[in-house]
Amino acid sequence: QTCALPIFGFYQAIAATWLSAQPSGSIWELDMTFRHSIDLIRPSSIWGVEEIASTISINLMGASKEVNEIYYGVPADQVSADRTRFEAQAGVLQSQLSCFQTFKKGDLAFYIGARLSDYRLSANRDSPLYKTQQSYAALIGLTYSIYRSKTAGVPEEQTSGVVNKLQ
Repeated sequence: QTCALPIFGFYQAIAATWLSAQPSGSIWELDMTFRHSIDLIRPSSIWGVEEIASTISINLMGASKEVNEIYYGVPADQVSADRTRFEAQAGVLQSQLSCFQTFKKGDLAFYIGARLSDYRLSANRDSPLYKTQQSYAALIGLTYSIYRSKTAGVPEEQTSGVVNKLQ
């Protein structure tokens, strides 16, 4: 099965220290995810894999002035010969391209993936704290479900048409 899911999210950002956590602006995200999964009728001869899924995600993320100030702002009391004063603006933070592969066998799942983050669209690329145009990340993971309920939280027949009922 293959699906493409466009998602727009708007989140409250939180600034945290060891002593407190407080709201500090907002973050928005536009994401398009393409997922293709295959349920194997016969488990694969490679480690008995029952399901294989590939996911590609394209993402654009932005933030309010308060959030961007945390990463890119240089207040007057922190100016130095290498850092000029800079007041951050609201706008784009980064764009991302992510690729992930999942292998499942029963309650066990193995993940491998990579992400490219590009900052060239950043609204604050003129900041003296802007140091790189791209960053890369890799992921290897393993999960095991120790418990799974035998019944769904909501019976499937009660979920059809939920969106229509809200309108």
